[in-house]
Amino acid sequence: MTIEPLIRPIRPADDPAMAEIICEVMTSFGAFGPGFAINDPEVDAMSAHYPEPRAIFFVVEDGGRVLGGGGIAPLDGAEADVCELRKMYFLPAAAGSAKECCDGASMPRANAATGAAASKR
Repeated sequence: MTIEPLIRPIRPADDPAMAEIICEVMTSFGAFGPGFAINDPEVDAMSAHYPEPRAIFFVVEDGGRVLGGGGIAPLDGAEADVCELRKMYFLPAAAGSAKECCDGASMPRANAATGAAASKR
């Protein structure tokens, strides 16, 4: 039996796993000194830092194990309808998870040249 990856909002119980993933991923790229996200105060409690309106942090879970996640939130100082990707870290085991989650999904794809929606092939 194959368990399909699940994309869902982060929960407080996921915070230790996400902190460990962020540390592992950042360290693997040599990004662990001053000024890198690994030192941001929210790393140890990601779920507590996305409660504001129009902000959310999602995790990818497979078989009960968190494989990574990413958050979006309004961009500070920008217009109200502008957001940013704030944190996004995944273990190598998550490679391909998004494709697997989206296969068969009924959603348009954007045409890279024009930005127009195109039907899924």
